[in-house]
Amino acid sequence: MSEPLPLIEVRDFALESLREKPDSDDRDAEMLYRRCELRAFPGELVLLLGPSGAGKTLLTNFLLDLASPVSERLVVNDGDERRRPSMRLRLAQGAGRPPREVEVLGERYPEALRGRVGVMFQSLGLLEDLTAEQNLLFANDQSAQPRSGLEWATWLQDTLARLKLSETLLHEPVGKLSGGQRQRVALGRMLAYSPELMVLDEPTSALDPLSAREAVRLIREAHDAQHKQLQARGGGALTLVITHDYDTFLPVADRVWFLSQEREFLDERPPASAEDYERRLAERRLPASRPVPVDERLAHEARVADRRAREALARVWAQAARGVASLKSPWFRRYLKTFAARVIWQGLPFHLAAGFGLGAVATYFSFNMELGSVGVEGVGDVQVSRFVLPTFFEQMLSGFGVVLYRALIPLFTCICVAARSGTAVTAYLSEMRDEGRRQWDALENLGVPPGWFFVPQLVGVFAVGCALLSYASFWFASAGSLLVAMVTNPLCTFYTWRDTYWASLHASGGVWFEGSGLFIVKTALAGLCIALISAYFGTRPRKTSLDMMANLSRANVWSVLVTLAVFFALLVYEARP
Repeated sequence: MSEPLPLIEVRDFALESLREKPDSDDRDAEMLYRRCELRAFPGELVLLLGPSGAGKTLLTNFLLDLASPVSERLVVNDGDERRRPSMRLRLAQGAGRPPREVEVLGERYPEALRGRVGVMFQSLGLLEDLTAEQNLLFANDQSAQPRSGLEWATWLQDTLARLKLSETLLHEPVGKLSGGQRQRVALGRMLAYSPELMVLDEPTSALDPLSAREAVRLIREAHDAQHKQLQARGGGALTLVITHDYDTFLPVADRVWFLSQEREFLDERPPASAEDYERRLAERRLPASRPVPVDERLAHEARVADRRAREALARVWAQAARGVASLKSPWFRRYLKTFAARVIWQGLPFHLAAGFGLGAVATYFSFNMELGSVGVEGVGDVQVSRFVLPTFFEQMLSGFGVVLYRALIPLFTCICVAARSGTAVTAYLSEMRDEGRRQWDALENLGVPPGWFFVPQLVGVFAVGCALLSYASFWFASAGSLLVAMVTNPLCTFYTWRDTYWASLHASGGVWFEGSGLFIVKTALAGLCIALISAYFGTRPRKTSLDMMANLSRANVWSVLVTLAVFFALLVYEARP
């Protein structure tokens, strides 16, 4: 009987990392691995062992589309284009059909791998605004073969029993779970995604020895169960575990990919003993770096730029196609409702109170301002406001309504939206983008491009929200104006205020005023700009809390400045002859 084909096979692959040299335009190229000839078969659990920082995680990130070999900082095969590196996966296409071979290190990441490779990050990457059950369901819905109805309920019960997760924990936000419970949820989420190739990055790094042994047992059982399920579909499962806890994992491993001190990946089946790996890992790594002159570096960067340019349109198109597909997901509607609730409904009381206060304060100072005094013969000094207010009261009140509606209230409301909701969205996206939490990478791995997924929701919510909140605030500002005008001005009655305040607005049907079209345009346009600015700064990679503070400040300042520019431009247009 012929040997089955490997599920994954790596050939003729060498990789260097370019490091900057202080006070020089030259670079040093550090050899990560000089030879990579690897393979693994369906049903195997493979350990990736080697020193820290040697490139083990990078190797799997190529499989996950979290890193690209086409990079200014990475040199493949010494830049020799005559040598073609290969990282090939063989994907099952159903019983009785030959597997489909997919090359990972081609011009761009193959879309055929979406849904076929899953990851459990060292930091787990759980979506913290979802419950444990929702994390599992989210992964299932993005799977190449999602379960539904009775099949999902049966799978969920079996998985909970296997992972020893209580049903009561399913409805808890993952942030409230213990470290061990979160790890089980992360493992369950990867199983719900049902990939053929599963990557686990340091799955026992934060566990005590007893918990680590239990986690290893669960991982092996989960791997065997996944392999059995995929075999029924004509495929098989392969698990890659990146770990330093080789002593605990070796008893359940089928194969080891070991990065030696000579920077060669050794493919060892059966694995050697823990003592042997401990001895080899303790050996000093041989230095392997070379200087890269400026001309060689520039030639490399030019080749990278050419490849990216050739594939730029195709990459954008593929990303857009994935983004459009994600818009059809029920999770798009779920997040849309959440953002709408936070931006519009939860912000409504604040904006109504602010509008009432602004209308009241503006009215008070407009109709009770000190204009100085004039000397009148036989009378003495008389306040100017005693002449101006009775004479021009109705004209001032009529114009005041127009100013509130067309400029003051919508501008004030949009600035408040930028300061409150825009800042909150920037912080939310920045937390997801945190390189330590890996939520952004988790969404990418689950086939959901976060930018394409979140930005349409935010644009819609902010555009509609700014218009609705501004309109509602105007009515409360009008109520504040009425109250202050009647209390502080004996000339004003309700009927006087009603007949004069609305006169220049030319109300139609009680809800539509002259200039309402531009009112909607400027508030919606301001909301769109706030959403895009908040999303841009929120999705900037951040490594420290200071990075997050800087992004929040920039988002706030730019949102206010752009809102002012939008209103100024449209108000000038509105005031034209």
